[in-house]
Amino acid sequence: MFKIFLVTILFLYGVNDIVARFIAVLGITALPPFTLIVEGLLVLYAFIKITKLRLLKNLSILDILFILGLVISLISGFINRTYSQYSIMSFYIFLMPIIMMKYGRSVYQSYGDTITFEKTLKVPMYISLVFMLIQASIYGYINYMGYIGRVGNSIAIVIPLLYLSIYTRNKLFIFLIPIATILQAKRIAVLSIFGVALDQIIRRRLFSLRKFSLYPIYLLGFMLLGFSLYTTEILTYLQRWETGITGFNSDDLFNSLDVISAGRIEQIVSGWNLVTTSVFNQLIGPGSGSIVTYIVSDEQSWYVHNTFLTYAIQCGLILPILIFSILFRKLLLIRKSQERANSFAYIYILYYLPAFFLSANIAINPLFWFFLGGAATSTLPTKNQESY
Repeated sequence: MFKIFLVTILFLYGVNDIVARFIAVLGITALPPFTLIVEGLLVLYAFIKITKLRLLKNLSILDILFILGLVISLISGFINRTYSQYSIMSFYIFLMPIIMMKYGRSVYQSYGDTITFEKTLKVPMYISLVFMLIQASIYGYINYMGYIGRVGNSIAIVIPLLYLSIYTRNKLFIFLIPIATILQAKRIAVLSIFGVALDQIIRRRLFSLRKFSLYPIYLLGFMLLGFSLYTTEILTYLQRWETGITGFNSDDLFNSLDVISAGRIEQIVSGWNLVTTSVFNQLIGPGSGSIVTYIVSDEQSWYVHNTFLTYAIQCGLILPILIFSILFRKLLLIRKSQERANSFAYIYILYYLPAFFLSANIAINPLFWFFLGGAATSTLPTKNQESY
């Protein structure tokens, strides 16, 4: 059942963006949150499974901190009278990680080791790749025809490519990753791939002083060749990036950085201002249902594009510091246990890590917490699999 949810969620990432961009031309701005609905169904399914296995009675320190965060968020929201329709998200972002980590742990452990389970994902990943190639073609076409005036989409084509780079011997999938990143045209995707590549180099998956690998050179040459052949098309497609770079003004640093970050700097500063308004807010947060008003655009939202601040708005600064200190320590332990091997769970977590700083994706992404739970408790066979 998890594999069905996996394919559906990856499919909807792109569909939501394509439909939203297209109907915006017709003046329709509201779109049902199909992805969030399916993700909610996945969490509900996971809750039923772990309840049957009686896993909820065994709470870790991280689980307790999430529950405490929810309690503080509700108390603070009551005191500040901030309850709104967004208060439902307080329950989601605090309870969902607990449920999905336990579910991921149970699934991985039921297969004995990491590779045994992750190999069962090969067919779903191939299906997802086909769906996303079709989505990318449609998105590129409607962009070319002028129906959408900007790039930057959530077609997560990199995810199946990362998986297939690990669990197939075909190095072509590695070469396709930079192209997929350009098609997605999101700056955070570039940072994510850079982070994954840097990790692989440091862990001597791609480069070693003892044994030189030519794959990074092949990859760089492949990218340079593609850019030289399609320079005009690529620059036209990424013109929004160029606007941010060429318009950089050191005398107006805030606005320049805000443009380059696609408005994230404005959101982060707005969230920080809200949380630090008073000592009360710093300790227990503005509370559940709080609304952030962005300081430049005056737009309003219940979150900002920074996972830490999104939680801090709910329950103050102290608990998020503790929660994410444990999370990053857990990630380092996972990385250490991998040695020179790769698991898809680890790569998936690593890929989404920049979202901690420049997105709220981690707060609402059940797949991230599923793979975190699985990677933290599973084992790799002593013989490393063929990867990267």
